[in-house]
Amino acid sequence: MKAFTLGFLVVALHISLQAQVRTLHYNSVWEIVPPDQAVYYRTCRIGTGMGKTFFLGEVQDFTIDGKLIMQGQYTDAGVKDGEFTFYYRSGQVQGKGNFSEGVRTGTWKYFFKNGQLEREVIFPKPERNKPLPEDFIPVSVYDSMGTALLTNGTGDWHFEYEWYGVTDRYMVDGKFLGGKKEGIWTCRLSSGQLLYQETYKNNKLKEGFVSDGRNQEAITEPINNKFMLPFKLEVTEGFVYKLGTDQKSYPFLSFLPKDVDAFNVKATPDSLSVDTGDDDKIFIVVEQEAEFPGGLSVMMKFIMKNLKYPPSARRMGVEGRVYVQFIVERDGSISNVKVVKGINADLDKEAIRIVSSFPTWKPGMQGGRPVKSQFVLPIPFKLDF
Repeated sequence: MKAFTLGFLVVALHISLQAQVRTLHYNSVWEIVPPDQAVYYRTCRIGTGMGKTFFLGEVQDFTIDGKLIMQGQYTDAGVKDGEFTFYYRSGQVQGKGNFSEGVRTGTWKYFFKNGQLEREVIFPKPERNKPLPEDFIPVSVYDSMGTALLTNGTGDWHFEYEWYGVTDRYMVDGKFLGGKKEGIWTCRLSSGQLLYQETYKNNKLKEGFVSDGRNQEAITEPINNKFMLPFKLEVTEGFVYKLGTDQKSYPFLSFLPKDVDAFNVKATPDSLSVDTGDDDKIFIVVEQEAEFPGGLSVMMKFIMKNLKYPPSARRMGVEGRVYVQFIVERDGSISNVKVVKGINADLDKEAIRIVSSFPTWKPGMQGGRPVKSQFVLPIPFKLDF
């Protein structure tokens, strides 16, 4: 018991030493960047433990000119808990509701910029030792003039959202009847590509398929993207940083490179590249990005199908995202795979294995010719209890 108590005190002391108020700066997609590149900033306290970095207590997000756009609370374990409120730059509330154990619970309300209620939904409270509820119950949806589109849980549902690293918007459409999904539901990209189609009867999935634009594959489980949280919550909690950010800007973030000069990153007139000491440059930004064959949706399907959760990590309940850096060569092959932000040895090893097993990519193009390009990709590990 004494050993356990001492260990607990050491962990608590470590967290308390880290828990002074900090300021993190972000770009437009909520990657951590040096202060002079920032579009937003966050005031927060940061804790570390069990190989993870996380937020503690109150966080507040601001535009670079000081407009409050979000405030909320995290537990001492780094889990969202209590009320979160999102604001427009004008100060008008954009959305608000409560989290419990990291998921939305109870009534959430969302508003247009003019203050008109846009939608009201209810999220069921998580139950101990049961799977987290992914669904929600719609109460009402209105247009910006106050015309009802859905009332008493019945009507049309339309939801658009953006996601980290994806240029297009996602558009989800379907119908509710008495709070339950009914009929055909679809998700498309703003470019028009159909990602999936599902058919529901009394909230039960009857049939459906996913599509990569050329082929379709049947699904047996619902796709839970009907009402996504802002992607910034996932990106910020993953402490995603832009290449070129180092501990000179944030000495309290030990996972950052100690010195960006070690990467020898330099700007050229039309691109950003890593100087390898010869003419064979590795491009970070190119005119035409390298692409997984079939695109992003096919890549995610490849990862989900081939990822093998390490038994040791599953037993310990370890989950999160491993950030893997790699190079797409001029011939589309994958090389120089390494972890730049890991979780534990087993998950890091599996993330490297899955990226190394990627098929040949369509290489990046610069000036009409194929070039080497560098990527950092988050590989998700999520346990389903």
